Amino acid sequence: MYRRDEHVARFEPGQPDKKGCGCGLPLGIAAGCVVMLLLVGGLGVGIVYFVFSLIKSSDVYQDAVARARANTQVVQALGEPIEEWFFVGGSMNTSNGSGSADLHIPISGPNGYGKLHAVATKSGGQWTFTSLRFKGEAAGQNFDLLAGQVDPAVAPSGATRGQDLDFTVGEVTWELAPGEDTRSQDDATNPPDAADCAANLRQLGELLRAAASREPHEYWPALDPTPGRLFFDTTLLSNPEMAICPEQRGALTAADRPSYWYLGYAVRTEQEGLAFVDAYRAAVADGAVPTGNIEVEQGMGTNGGSKLFQLRLGIERFFITDINDPSTAQTAAKEIPILIERPGNHDRNGGNVLFLDGHVEFVDYPGKFPMTAQFVEALESLEDLAR
Repeated sequence: MYRRDEHVARFEPGQPDKKGCGCGLPLGIAAGCVVMLLLVGGLGVGIVYFVFSLIKSSDVYQDAVARARANTQVVQALGEPIEEWFFVGGSMNTSNGSGSADLHIPISGPNGYGKLHAVATKSGGQWTFTSLRFKGEAAGQNFDLLAGQVDPAVAPSGATRGQDLDFTVGEVTWELAPGEDTRSQDDATNPPDAADCAANLRQLGELLRAAASREPHEYWPALDPTPGRLFFDTTLLSNPEMAICPEQRGALTAADRPSYWYLGYAVRTEQEGLAFVDAYRAAVADGAVPTGNIEVEQGMGTNGGSKLFQLRLGIERFFITDINDPSTAQTAAKEIPILIERPGNHDRNGGNVLFLDGHVEFVDYPGKFPMTAQFVEALESLEDLAR
């Protein structure tokens, strides 16, 4: 079984020399060591302060805190006044009026401490909450803030209720990920008539991540148990029509087959994808769709191994082969497809693909993986199992 921290380096601080400054230098030059540390540290603190200030000034952060302060259950749990902490955990990406946020916000009051977990998407400059929960220290202090009554003067005009998720908030630290924000490139690759579909896929991705965060081992949703239906349980969706491409909602309904294929496993090449198709077919022949990690022929599994790993939060770390070069994880996240649109929904032949890092790309058909002719035909062949 894959462990999330299997390839993560751990560093334990050493005991400083009692006669030095902790960096191996004698007391005679300890002052110089301290000065250099302060100069370098000061720059880092300044960057962290800037990032936290930017997040805390955002509308989605302010709206989440305002909702907590207006919620009677949170007020009873913490008392008043409710104060924010300086540190914020999670991630936030915005570009050209769209974006996403997954924030962990520590708050406290006279009676105790708790955390807000806010998941939201931004479209047309307006933030919409997908999930907003509070978890306190005491048993039973796990509240859905989208389900309660909130003062209309406080609630954001663009906020709507999403799916009800129940999860335990863990410790999260803010990470400044190197590299570019791939979401900013979505509009450059998508044809105009596929833009709404791309936005729908991004929202589905946020829902799937939120669902994974509530699982004890942070696994993404399992495959639908119906043979040949390559999707997840649509009861996870606040609106079942999200399973249908917006361009096709006039002709198709939520009762029809989804517009997207969901694999639920970490495959990034055609070879791995075809191994998944074969394993799926074999599992159905034995009586059920595959669950958990799948044993396959050596070299055909995830990252060239002997297993296809079920998706889970942090799965991209499995691809790190050199702890001094974590960029391989980012590369893998850009290449692992989560949801694949069936070709033929748009003027240009091809479909949108949501990748693990959150970006959506329109891939021509036939084209590169996962839009190769052989892989798409293999996915279509699995649907015969439902007939």
